[in-house]
Amino acid sequence: MSMRSLPTEVSENILVCAAADGYPTTISAVGQTCRQLRELIYNPSDTHLWREVFLTTFDDPRDCQFLKFDHFDWGAEFRIRIWAKTICSETRLLCAYRKFATCVQEHLQFLF
Repeated sequence: MSMRSLPTEVSENILVCAAADGYPTTISAVGQTCRQLRELIYNPSDTHLWREVFLTTFDDPRDCQFLKFDHFDWGAEFRIRIWAKTICSETRLLCAYRKFATCVQEHLQFLF
């Protein structure tokens, strides 16, 4: 049995659980496997999937009294935030690597 043969609600629940368990990029990976799943993820008939995915990871923006909006694009906002988190993580890793490389270089100069 493949994920494509599951009812839409079950497939959506699997994606929500993946995001809730700390694997938010799983959604885009699943969307790349076939057209049917890509349509389910990126062209949903309603906002249910992306709203649930967003709320498993982030606070509900509707609770913010200073934020005024008529329409909140749950999917786009989720993807932007995950992209930003990924970039920040990679930047921190790069900075740590540079510090390590500098330290190694200094120690090598001391030895030779």
